[in-house]
Amino acid sequence: MVICPGQEVVVVAIVGDQRLGKVATCRPGASDCCWLISVHDPWMELRDIAFYDGQVYSVDGRGCLYAWSVGEDKYTGEPTVVLRSDATSEFTVFRADLTRRRWVEVKSVGDDTVLFVGRWSSVSRRVSRYSMPGNRIHFLDDDDAFSRHHFGGYPFCGEQVGAYDITDGKTYPLLPPRELHNDSDTTATWLFPREEEGVFRWSDLPSDVFGQIMSLLLPSSSDERLRLALVSRDWRASIMRHQRRLHPPAVAHLALPNCRIFEYPHLKSHHHFKDCAAFTGAASDDWLLFDDDGGILRLTSPFTGKTRLLPSLSVIHSWDGPVEIENEPASSAMAVQKLLVSPDGGLVAAIVGREYFAKLALCTMDTFSWSLSAHDRWRWYEDIAFSDGKVYALTGDEDLLAFDVGIDTDTGNAVVSHVKRVVKRQLPRHSSAKVRYLVRSSRGELLMVRRHFSLSGETTVRFSVFRAELRSSRWAEVSTLGDYYSDEVLFVGRPCSRAVRERDGVRGDQIFFLKDESCAPLWAERIRRDVPGYHAGVYDMRDELITDILPRQPWCDSPAPTTTWLFRDADGLDGGYNE
Repeated sequence: MVICPGQEVVVVAIVGDQRLGKVATCRPGASDCCWLISVHDPWMELRDIAFYDGQVYSVDGRGCLYAWSVGEDKYTGEPTVVLRSDATSEFTVFRADLTRRRWVEVKSVGDDTVLFVGRWSSVSRRVSRYSMPGNRIHFLDDDDAFSRHHFGGYPFCGEQVGAYDITDGKTYPLLPPRELHNDSDTTATWLFPREEEGVFRWSDLPSDVFGQIMSLLLPSSSDERLRLALVSRDWRASIMRHQRRLHPPAVAHLALPNCRIFEYPHLKSHHHFKDCAAFTGAASDDWLLFDDDGGILRLTSPFTGKTRLLPSLSVIHSWDGPVEIENEPASSAMAVQKLLVSPDGGLVAAIVGREYFAKLALCTMDTFSWSLSAHDRWRWYEDIAFSDGKVYALTGDEDLLAFDVGIDTDTGNAVVSHVKRVVKRQLPRHSSAKVRYLVRSSRGELLMVRRHFSLSGETTVRFSVFRAELRSSRWAEVSTLGDYYSDEVLFVGRPCSRAVRERDGVRGDQIFFLKDESCAPLWAERIRRDVPGYHAGVYDMRDELITDILPRQPWCDSPAPTTTWLFRDADGLDGGYNE
C-alpha cells in the first residue's frame, strides 16, 4: 500500500490473495469513498508497488514493470527492483530503463545510499550524516509470499533483520534484542517519519547557512538562544531545524506488533506505543495499517498521531470503463495443467489456467465443448481426483474442495453447481514440501501425498501421506500405508497418480514417483539443471529409503523430460474405475 502525494490524497494498494492481485485505489475523506478496481485489468502475480513521476509502478513475479497514471510525484527516485535469492544469501538490483523498456543491472547504489526493503515498505536513503556505510541493502525476513513459494510457508530460519553489502556480497545479520522475538503472526515493518514541513519566509534557509548566521549574531550562550527562539516563531523553527541537523533523527524505525518501535540500526533505544499493537501492515513513510472491527481499514502514524480511515475491502467497486493497455502482449491461451476422465468415461475434468491462476473446466463427449464457471474463483490447484460422483481438488493451501457437477438445461454442458471446502488446512507447513498429489485409495478415501525436496528443489528426500477425514474436515497423517492399505502401492506424478494393489513382486507400502519432476525455485530457472540419470524412484514407507529405477538411456531418450505413468483398465481397483 502506498499513499500518492498531490492535491488530492490517493491511496493505492494491491488487493487479492497472496498470489494474484489487482491495483485498487481510493480517496480518503471523499463522500463516495470506496476501493475501485478495473474489471478489464487482469489479475496478476503482483509483488510490489511504488510511486514515481506521477504514476504508480508495480512489478510482477516475472520482473515485468507496469505503470498506472494516478497523480503527481515529488518524493521518489527512479524505480528499481531488488531480486532476492534463496535464504537471503544474495540480492541483485536492477534499474528500470524506461526509454529502452528493460531492466539494467546495477553493481552499486552509491557510497552514500542504502536501500531498505520489506514487504510493506521499501525506500532509498542517503546515510552519510548517520555515520552508516553505504551501498548496502537492509532487509527484513518478512516476505510471506517468498517463503510460501519456496519453502512451503515457513518463515525464513535466519535472523529477522540484516544488511547485505553490495560491494563484497556478504550478509551481516543484526542480532535482534529479546523484545524482537514475539509470537505474533504479523511481521515487523520499516517506518520512515518525514521531517516536519511548514511554510517559512526568509528564515527558510539551509541549516548550515543559518547556523553560520546565528554564530555571528548571537553569543554562545544557549540560554540567550532559547530566549530568542521564544521571541521569533520563524527563528524558532529554523533553530529546531538546525538542531535536527546536529542531531539527526534515526534513519529508519523498526515497528513490531508488540507496540515497540526501535530506532534503526542500533535496535537499543525504543518507544512503546500502546495504540500500535496488532497492526496488519504499513504504507508510505510512517503509516501503520490496522484492520478494525467491521472491516474498516485505518492508517495511523505512531509519531504524529494522525489517522486516516479507509473503506472496507468488502465494498470494492468494479469499474467497467475502457482501459488502454500499452506495450503488454495479450496473455497466452490457457494451458491444461491436469486432465482426468471420470470412471464411466462420460466426463472430462481439467485444471486450466497458468501458474497460480486456474479454474476447473468440464467437458462431456455429448456436447464436445469446455465450460467453466464465471462465478467460481481462480485458485492455485495442486491436483484433482474423481470420487463418489464428485470432482475433488487439492489447493496450494492444502485445502480440499468438493465440486458438484450438474447439467446446463439450455446448452447441455456439464457445469459446476456447488463448491464446498471439505477439508481445511490445519497442518503445519513443512519447509521442504513443494509438490502435493491427490490420490484415491482402494477404500475410496482421498489421500494427500506430500513430496519433500531438498532446499535446492531438485532432490526428493522423503514423502508423507495424509488421509482426508471428511467428517472432521481435517487431514490425518498416515505413518505407513500398511496401517490402512496393507496391500496398496501408490504411483504419483503430475500427469497421473494412482493407487494399485501389490502384484508381480511389488509389495505394498511403497510410493513410486517420477524423477523428472523437480521443484527448483523460479529464480533457479536461469541455472541449467542436469537431466536426472533415472526416470523414476521408489520410496519405502517402512524404512524411508529411496531407490532409483528405470535408468535413462542417453542415446534414445529425449532430453526433454516427458515421463508419465499409464494404467490399463485391468489395473483398476474397483471394477472399471479408470483415471
